Amino acid sequence: LTPLLRYGATSSLSQEDIGCPSAIDKTSHAYETTKAAWQKQVEKVRKENEAGQLKYEAKLASMTEEKRAKAPPFQLKQPSVAGALIKGFGRWTIAFAFLYNLLSALLAFVP
Repeated sequence: LTPLLRYGATSSLSQEDIGCPSAIDKTSHAYETTKAAWQKQVEKVRKENEAGQLKYEAKLASMTEEKRAKAPPFQLKQPSVAGALIKGFGRWTIAFAFLYNLLSALLAFVP
């Protein structure tokens, strides 16, 4: 065992024993990364919706009045939280987090 684990097994750990987390492990880093990825996701979807709306309106303009009345309305795309998290932290980080969570859940059943 490492000295910290050995000490934690014999007595209660305090904040001074553990120390400060690194800059990348702080919640402010996770927040800023997620916020930036979310803003990029929202901007991407906004541009896609604008282009799609223009294309839809051009298609409607070329239709007859009967077909225009039957045409379905334009469906706006929504930004994806999962897409923003994957872009922000990377596919492998998300995959390893999922794997660790699954492993932890399965090990909870081991006596």
